[in-house]
Amino acid sequence: MMFIHKFILRRIQKNRLLYFFFFCGYLLSANIVLAKTGSMEYFVLSEDYPLKSNFEFVPKDSRLILIAQLVSNKLTEEQRKRFDEIVVLDAFTLENIIQAVKQRVQETKNARIVTNDDTIFELAARAREHLHIPGPTLNEISPFCSKYESKKRLKGSGIHYPKFLAFDGLSFKKNPDGYVNMVYRKLKFPIIIKPINLAASLGVTKVNNRRELMEWCKTYNPQAIFKAYNRDIPFIFEAFIPSNRNNLFHCDSIIYNGKILFNQVSRYTYPCMDVGADGKSFGSILVPVTDEKYKALYDLSALVIRAFERFSPIPNGVMHLEAFMDSFSGKVVFLETQLRAPGGDICSAYQNAFNINLTEMDYSIQMGLPILVKKEEKIYTAWLQLPTKTGIVEQLLLPTIKSKILSMKYRVEAGKSTTKPTCLMMRKHTALSILIANTQYDQLVKDFEYLKDFQPFKLKSDAID
Repeated sequence: MMFIHKFILRRIQKNRLLYFFFFCGYLLSANIVLAKTGSMEYFVLSEDYPLKSNFEFVPKDSRLILIAQLVSNKLTEEQRKRFDEIVVLDAFTLENIIQAVKQRVQETKNARIVTNDDTIFELAARAREHLHIPGPTLNEISPFCSKYESKKRLKGSGIHYPKFLAFDGLSFKKNPDGYVNMVYRKLKFPIIIKPINLAASLGVTKVNNRRELMEWCKTYNPQAIFKAYNRDIPFIFEAFIPSNRNNLFHCDSIIYNGKILFNQVSRYTYPCMDVGADGKSFGSILVPVTDEKYKALYDLSALVIRAFERFSPIPNGVMHLEAFMDSFSGKVVFLETQLRAPGGDICSAYQNAFNINLTEMDYSIQMGLPILVKKEEKIYTAWLQLPTKTGIVEQLLLPTIKSKILSMKYRVEAGKSTTKPTCLMMRKHTALSILIANTQYDQLVKDFEYLKDFQPFKLKSDAID
């Protein structure tokens, strides 16, 4: 074997042309190896959150790995084909995430851990820091995944936000009456109790007096919460903002190098506390940037970024922010914010209105891929999800509107039973999803207001309402 190897080398040395081709072939093979070992690796984390993308924008020469728990059985066929590997965890814990990434990562400098679920931002950040993978740190991402930390960092900024307190279980155990009285003195009643890092209004409670607050504090069970989520879920108390004179808005922005490249404000159908379990619809309508009465809302995103920058750099990404606006005074009150693409059908509304895919933009920015933001104002849009009720569906009813229906899907059937939602509506508790558009904003508003309270089905007379 050694003799053959030397013989080939001598022949190559005598023939310069052959040597040239041999050398080029060697470089080509070396480059192929470097391309493989130096290619990017994207680890997509998803505990139980819908992946609203087929990831076709991700370069084909990179590795795309999904690390999930419950979402894996909800993937489309296109998504399954796009992922190089799907890792299903028995428990979605930091240790399991780190182990899953560690076993697969080739070069940490070329790896990225990304997610569109703000409830696991902290897990993603801790995994990055542990494995030395580039990306937002825990300190940088904290105000976007903690309702407590976001308001804490707004102190002294001039931005209005509800009075708040972090729930202190130890102080309550030491002196229950004294603790409840202290909370009342600082916040008054009613009080909203919410987990600092869960979504879809999960765990949110409204208490109206000392007795109800005392009862909540007594039944608070951190061990049961940890068992349900595999992590601690702290709670926060907030002063209640009455919805009889306040509308809830969401402000969605693309942040890149501390600058806002895209910014849009939309008005929700109802505040989230009134949605789902109370039988009200979930949805929103775009607000024209030219309407001066909403200027304070359009300015809010930049003010929040400026306030957060006092503590740490702002990561690049899509920022979803929610705020109340008083219908009479125009006062804007910050509620919470996340660094992720918005949920519901908001992204579909923006896609049709501006030809911008916020979901893919969000993932692209997290992955470090180049982005191009070009806002094309095409049409005004609105989306709604109308809730189910408890009973047996007798007949489906069609809405009567003048706006164009871009998409409409009934999720209930005649003759089938349904149940009303228990929290902010999930897909299984949505009776009708509808996306509408109009070049005339006034007409879109009329149709939106009509659809807010539209009943998309009729229940049998003996059904329980």
